[in-house]
Amino acid sequence: MATANALKTLTAIGTSRNPVQETEFRNLLKNKGVGFKLVNGKAVQLSQADESQKFAQEQRGRTGEFLGRFRTGLTEATQGISQELGLPQLRQQTLGAGQTARQVSQQVRDIPIAQQTIAKQVGISAPRLAQRTAAETAKLSPALETAQRGLQEATSAQQFGEEEFGRRIGQFLQPFQIEAGILGDSVKQEFDLFKGNVKSDLDRELAQLTSKTSLSIADIQNATKLAEIEKATQSGSFTDLGNRVALIDPTTGQELASFNKGKSPGSAVSGIGEWEGA
Repeated sequence: MATANALKTLTAIGTSRNPVQETEFRNLLKNKGVGFKLVNGKAVQLSQADESQKFAQEQRGRTGEFLGRFRTGLTEATQGISQELGLPQLRQQTLGAGQTARQVSQQVRDIPIAQQTIAKQVGISAPRLAQRTAAETAKLSPALETAQRGLQEATSAQQFGEEEFGRRIGQFLQPFQIEAGILGDSVKQEFDLFKGNVKSDLDRELAQLTSKTSLSIADIQNATKLAEIEKATQSGSFTDLGNRVALIDPTTGQELASFNKGKSPGSAVSGIGEWEGA
């Protein structure tokens, strides 16, 4: 009541208020005079429409401040967490490991063609050609194993980093999500859209990682299998299974491949023979 009376008194004085009174008047109006606005130096009670407009304006201000703070914070958090986890380096390592895997696999596939070209130029016999092809293929076996192991390790490290990044970003978003709910549905919807975009980006990164890694590992595995077949071909480890002949790994006893009787298997590594994977 005292506040209301003081406000009334200062309003009645009008524009002739001294500086002290003017300061007091404005403070009362600002801090205690809810429902009033200043018109020509006088406190005038707000109408319902004015109240709604004032609330909407304040709400827009709160919303703008929240979204600005959230966007800035998200950018800083994303960059900071990514750098802390070393994600740029992990992604680059996986990319490099994948390229190495594909290059080594291609080298294995290129051996038969290169050896056939040499054989035609210098007149190497078929048995000698097969021996040279198997020997050159065997030289790359350690590189194949190293490439596969390197790719798997790089992929595991990046996948852990990506998942940890998602977990930490989720922790960062929690307090903002609560605040967005308090500010109203429109703010919450916009916040949820941002949150969804962050999750989509992470899911896409993981999906691409899985896809690229699977393709690279498949290349290595195919090249490794072809190298095993080429090596076993030279050992004469064949088994007659009736309608087909199987090629057996002399070390493990595992069936590597087979071909139907009446067909010549040719060179396994070249991919132009009639071998069928076991």
